[in-house]
Amino acid sequence: MTRALDSLPSVSSDLQARIKAAPRNAVAHRALMAEVPAMSALQSGGQAALDALTASVSVVAWNVERCLFPEDTASHIQPLAPQVVLLSEVDHGMARTGQCHTTEAMAKALEMADVWGVECHELDLGGPTEQAFCTDDFNLFGWHGNAILSAVPPERVTLIRLDDHGHWFSSDEVPADPDQPRLGGRMAIAAVLPTEAGPICVVSTHLESYADADHRHAQFDR
Repeated sequence: MTRALDSLPSVSSDLQARIKAAPRNAVAHRALMAEVPAMSALQSGGQAALDALTASVSVVAWNVERCLFPEDTASHIQPLAPQVVLLSEVDHGMARTGQCHTTEAMAKALEMADVWGVECHELDLGGPTEQAFCTDDFNLFGWHGNAILSAVPPERVTLIRLDDHGHWFSSDEVPADPDQPRLGGRMAIAAVLPTEAGPICVVSTHLESYADADHRHAQFDR
């Protein structure tokens, strides 16, 4: 199990400077990850409407690509009346999404509980397309990750890291994207939810896009 907090501690300006100046290799990446408490915790919030899901559970999964418009995204989901929503690529404290906690905004709109975790700490504003949406020239927290929204409170939650070397950080592994420097890597969140037929486990997973099929298959083995 992974501890779930009301809020995740931010990255200090000193640590952020050291991250930017660090050598771009897997050894440095692992050491820096250990210095960021938010990389090994989850944040929970929202308000659950039910104590247990029905025996037949409706689930929506969506890669919302930063979740630029959380309320509009929620309105597209709402007619489906899902009991569980699995999200990937949700921002928190990013200039490109108005420094919004996009998971929290969606959970509020859908009247659901939420748990979310940090995939990456973004060190810049994103690529050219994303910069067009920036409301500031800085990121408040720079968090980007995955989330699970549920009509019931989770019984247990777990963060599963699928990348232990820093695929977007370590140029000794693959060329990093200069427009999107970041600490962290792909991850999954698992949650055990109560239903009338007994507990079920749901997982929000985000596999590596900047890799081949064999690499993504290996991430499933984690």
